[in-house]
Amino acid sequence: MTFPVRMSVGWCRYAPARRDVHGRDVDAWEPAVRLDAYGVAPAGSREPRTVGENRVVEELELLVPSVAGVGPQDRILIDGVAYQVVGVPADYDRGPFGWRPGGVIRLMRVEG
Repeated sequence: MTFPVRMSVGWCRYAPARRDVHGRDVDAWEPAVRLDAYGVAPAGSREPRTVGENRVVEELELLVPSVAGVGPQDRILIDGVAYQVVGVPADYDRGPFGWRPGGVIRLMRVEG
């Protein structure tokens, strides 16, 4: 049994700290490559509880055929919006019955 791949997103691998023109270490990401996905599930959003804060944290779960190679500092581009990979992706391809349904990549974006 396989699921239909309904979308593709951009996957930007984290590149360890590089030096900028001033010699400081800065984080960088490789150019985006295609990553097939079954779909996106909303994991919710959180608004600040402290008076005066002005930000929203959006969380998503990206359902994919394979999580191979995706790391916790990578970025995923969905419709041109960058999301940070949170933690290690859940890999469901190692079950005892030979079925390889794929995995789940948790994503987060902070605005404000």
